[in-house]
Amino acid sequence: MDQPDVEVVERSRSRPLARRLRSADDKYGRVLVAILVTLIVMGAVSQYSIGHLLIPLLFLGIFFLTMLTSGVPRRTILLLTVVIPVVLAVAGIASVSKLGSAIGALSPLVSTALVIACVFFIFRRLSTHQRISRRTVMGSLCVYLFGAMLFSMVYNIIAEISGVPFFAQTDLPSALDYIYFSFITMATVGFGDFTPATDVGKMAVVVEAITGQLYLVVVVALFVSRIGQRRRAGYIGEAGDGDDMGSDLPPED
Repeated sequence: MDQPDVEVVERSRSRPLARRLRSADDKYGRVLVAILVTLIVMGAVSQYSIGHLLIPLLFLGIFFLTMLTSGVPRRTILLLTVVIPVVLAVAGIASVSKLGSAIGALSPLVSTALVIACVFFIFRRLSTHQRISRRTVMGSLCVYLFGAMLFSMVYNIIAEISGVPFFAQTDLPSALDYIYFSFITMATVGFGDFTPATDVGKMAVVVEAITGQLYLVVVVALFVSRIGQRRRAGYIGEAGDGDDMGSDLPPED
């Protein structure tokens, strides 16, 4: 007779956690804040040896927050929770102890894969939004920031593969230098304190600048101008047009 009561109690205890996980769905404002905080922390620790371990962990945290926000299946999250930390730990130890360039280069490659996965998860989730909302806009802005982070890693990989310093001004750029350069390139600011030294680097910078501007004026601008409208059968119509297709989004705060 006591067993049903125990099961009811256990279910009641698990519901608050389930609700909290569900409430995170599509709240990309949290991901946006996490990215900005990570950039600030990177600026504080990149010059120290602990940065080689901390920075990948920060990206890992953003990765899992993005998965939770994007409604990735629990089995996928659990699997990646086991696999990715192990790979990052091996790469980080190899980088610090200089066990080998091939293993040590694994860390930026894994970080790059994490950022690409974040972009994929967000785009996949945004494609399910039946109504353009503030969360849709926040998600698109997260993709913009992830894009700048991705290009910074691509620049690092170009330098590692070519064996030539990416920047003409320094032979030993830090992770923060790559991030800084990528963001000012994406924003087309161009202070001139860093410039690419190779032809491949110059073309990569051109691609980033063009991609960043096109993304802002096309994708983000489209979402912002049509907040509250519905996407239906391949186009975005007024909120009251046609049949109510509903939305899988939880109510906005």
